Amino acid sequence: MILLLNTDLIKYKALSIDKLYLASKNDVELVDDSFYGSSFIASEIFHSLKEDYKVLAFAGGYASMKYRNYLESYLSDYYIVNIKDEARTLIDIKEETKTTRLLENAPRITRDDELNFLDKYDDIIYDTRLILLMEDYKNNLSLDFYQGLIDISNRYLKKLFVSASKETMKHYIESNAYAMSIDYKDLSDILNLRLNSLDEIVNVVKFMAIDKERIILLKFNDNLIIFTKDCYYLFDYDKSVYKHIDKNMALLGLAIGFERKYDLETSLRLASAFSVFNK
Repeated sequence: MILLLNTDLIKYKALSIDKLYLASKNDVELVDDSFYGSSFIASEIFHSLKEDYKVLAFAGGYASMKYRNYLESYLSDYYIVNIKDEARTLIDIKEETKTTRLLENAPRITRDDELNFLDKYDDIIYDTRLILLMEDYKNNLSLDFYQGLIDISNRYLKKLFVSASKETMKHYIESNAYAMSIDYKDLSDILNLRLNSLDEIVNVVKFMAIDKERIILLKFNDNLIIFTKDCYYLFDYDKSVYKHIDKNMALLGLAIGFERKYDLETSLRLASAFSVFNK
């Protein structure tokens, strides 16, 4: 079973307009009103593939009730830790040739909220095979919270799969998380190194994978490089069609492969296939 952690529930609205005029009244058409983010998409995919999973999430305000109703339509095994602030909203304003994206600041989450989440995490982790944490944007959670996730995972000998903001990944690089997905630019900043070429990246990251015996998925421009303790794999995509590599979706594919107990090569190919998922 996969335990999916949703630490940043995001409401989503997509608005269609012929042309956006600033400082003017604009008439728009609402074309989507749901949720956004890698964790939400993971729930949709898990449901479609009939994966065995459960969800633990922060949620506040009206979005909490809406998200609860959404989860109830799929799952009986879900847990929501209520926070005082409303979940933030992401709005896409879609014109004919471009999209303008607006994102609210992350909601406040108190230390009591974090401790409630960790207590529930400790209660429900026992029957899971792996834990999946994917964050799309920086939030207001403390490093103590993330360390708590690591400590509890280690206590139960569970595999932790992580992809998050640069600030959070700096903490996880020093941990023994089993799998992590990161952009090479973020990694360069974290290590305070200039990693511009494939050779430079391989020379540094392969030792990070060997040292902790873990899997590292690295987004390198329009390519995905996956490092294991034994070797690395470079997935080179067809350049005739533009493909955006999504590090979170790559991690999701890897998690599905491991949950289904596929061999390593098949799991890595699944990660590569998921990495070009258009969300």
